[in-house]
Amino acid sequence: MTTQAHLVTVIQTAKISFQYGPEKPIQLGTTATKYINVKSDITDRIEKFDLLIECLIENYSLTAEDRQTIEQFKETAKRDILYSAISTDFLSKHDEIRHETTYDTLFAFITNAIGTENEGWTRFYDRIKRYTNDVSTSSYFFSIFIFLVIVIFLLYFQLFF
Repeated sequence: MTTQAHLVTVIQTAKISFQYGPEKPIQLGTTATKYINVKSDITDRIEKFDLLIECLIENYSLTAEDRQTIEQFKETAKRDILYSAISTDFLSKHDEIRHETTYDTLFAFITNAIGTENEGWTRFYDRIKRYTNDVSTSSYFFSIFIFLVIVIFLLYFQLFF
């Protein structure tokens, strides 16, 4: 009698196989030009991982609920694979990276951090929104706070750049 391994175990094993080892391609000194190749390699790894997991899923008879759970495990594994490509010096400098809980948002964060010397407006705005959500859930106070932050941000760049 042949037994199949549980799909979550297979995903975990596959994730480990696709993770980066001690050589981390995303480092503090990674330039935007070098990142083009790094980004391509990461995307290629994730596409191969996706294909492998999708093929495995097709071999299992899953309920809709089980399929949704497995998809969540797959998405977490994709984020973990990407996270394994990041060096500790990059993580230390960009400590807010811990707020990125999905593969897509983590990938966007890294791309933005490497692609621009200064913090991008979108990342700045997202960070401010995250802070204000912690302070108050009132939309009135939130709107005023965002307005003040934008004014300060614009004044800062007008004075120093």
